[in-house]
Amino acid sequence: ADLGGADLSGADLSGADLSGGKLGFVDLSGANLIGVEYLTLFQIKIACNWEQAIYKGNWNSENSEWIVDEQVNQQYIEKIKQDKASDPPESVNCSKWDE
Repeated sequence: ADLGGADLSGADLSGADLSGGKLGFVDLSGANLIGVEYLTLFQIKIACNWEQAIYKGNWNSENSEWIVDEQVNQQYIEKIKQDKASDPPESVNCSKWDE
């Protein structure tokens, strides 16, 4: 799917299959990406506000909701930042989402 430029802020994409998905310039702030399949670090990094997305957590079946593991989530974000091989060749212009 070509989701380029979409506002996915706060979207629940948990468990989605994003193989071949185009995420360029999407807003991922607060998006739930727990358990997403076939999501590459490059796909993440060409999105906007990816540092504010949720990648790690657990399903609480009692309350039917995701519980974010803040510490593990932050560690994963740091791991993404440190992986320089997945950096886009050019910086991503996210000014669209600054409004």
